[in-house]
Amino acid sequence: MPHRKPVKKMQPGPKFTTLRIRDLSDLIARGDVSPSEVAADAVRRASEIRGSNCWRHFDPDDVLAQGGRHTTEPRGGDIARLRGIPVSVKDLFDVAAQPTTCGSRFFGAGEPRPQDDAAFVRLWRERGALLAGKTHLNEFAYGITGENPWFGDCTVPGRPDRLTGGSSSGAAASVVGGAACIGLGTDTGGSLRVPAAFCGLVSFRSRDWFPDHQGTFPLARSFDTLGWLNRHLGDVGFIAAALFGGSMEPSAGATFPKLVFPEGPLLEDCDADVVAALKAFRELLGEVGAPVVSCAADGWEEALDLFAPVQANEAFAVHRSRFKRDPDQYSPAVRTRLEWGARISEAEVAGLHERIGRLVAHMEGAFDQGPLLVLPAASVSCLRRGDDHAATRPRLLRLTTPASLGCWPVLTIPWRPAGEATGVGFQIIARRGDERRLIAFAGLLAARAGCF
Repeated sequence: MPHRKPVKKMQPGPKFTTLRIRDLSDLIARGDVSPSEVAADAVRRASEIRGSNCWRHFDPDDVLAQGGRHTTEPRGGDIARLRGIPVSVKDLFDVAAQPTTCGSRFFGAGEPRPQDDAAFVRLWRERGALLAGKTHLNEFAYGITGENPWFGDCTVPGRPDRLTGGSSSGAAASVVGGAACIGLGTDTGGSLRVPAAFCGLVSFRSRDWFPDHQGTFPLARSFDTLGWLNRHLGDVGFIAAALFGGSMEPSAGATFPKLVFPEGPLLEDCDADVVAALKAFRELLGEVGAPVVSCAADGWEEALDLFAPVQANEAFAVHRSRFKRDPDQYSPAVRTRLEWGARISEAEVAGLHERIGRLVAHMEGAFDQGPLLVLPAASVSCLRRGDDHAATRPRLLRLTTPASLGCWPVLTIPWRPAGEATGVGFQIIARRGDERRLIAFAGLLAARAGCF
């Protein structure tokens, strides 16, 4: 069972955690709202979304105590722009004195507890964030659906029939439900982008901005990437500035960069509603003055065929001794992938990396037509709980693995049909090293479009 204390029954109260983060931060800085009040709202909302199976470890007393400390010992300046902002933590990041289970039976007891925060967690804590709990994930983050055979499936708060997607499943649910303003996660093959799409959220991943993976349990080291999920597109620049200082807002008079829409076999697996949403998004970009072009994406569908065996081989390397000692502690799906990885030779891996290099060079030719690429973040608009998603998994990964191979930074933005709380998402992809362009695009689109 999940390692969590019972969540206290809270009385209705003011709602803070679904506000824009910049607005909530301003309220806290002015003293109009205290971190204690924000912590109480987070705990209240955590109680309301218990049915989504969001948490692996949640201690309401600790959350309230953190709120009290942030209230009585405030820190000023840019370093504390996130002071008192609730941030959930995917349960493969270490948090000092809290269990890390990785969604696995091997660590199901969460012992021994780490003495230190993971480097990524420490970054957020140093910026004043309030750590709101450890969240659900696919077993060892090796999945894309939000299902976990040992600890149950994670569903979209308010939609118990829909899976969140994974593997950063609880991170997404915590933000949807307002138990956190930001959900920390990892993205190897799409583990932030797919939950963002299914939950109507924003996500951001960067390999180069977050290079320190100390204290983070790995999946496949060639592709593992860190990032976050949040609710409002206009908050992306604020969050990035809070982490790295300065301003990340688009400059006065800024214009949209050209956006490139890859087309071809890569998109053939998309459901009709995803294709329709992509068309509508392209039309919106034209309406707000963003130049758009198309490019052929021939050969991009090979990305998954190259990604999957390398991922499996690197995952087996991480689990080698544990797997040989007790393979039955793994679920059948993960065990099968690790067995496959064990059979792949070093020579085969070297050949795969050579092919990856050639494919990435080919795909990067699309950036010659414009600095940002646009792809759906998921080929379907939802995953129904209880259905067999074995055939859907490769359909999802086919769209996300091109950016994974390139280690490209990606911003995922939500697109919600009228009357729907969730919908589909779009990957906005930049070259390595061009994260600031993604951040500026987020701010510009949020300001000009008015529907994010």
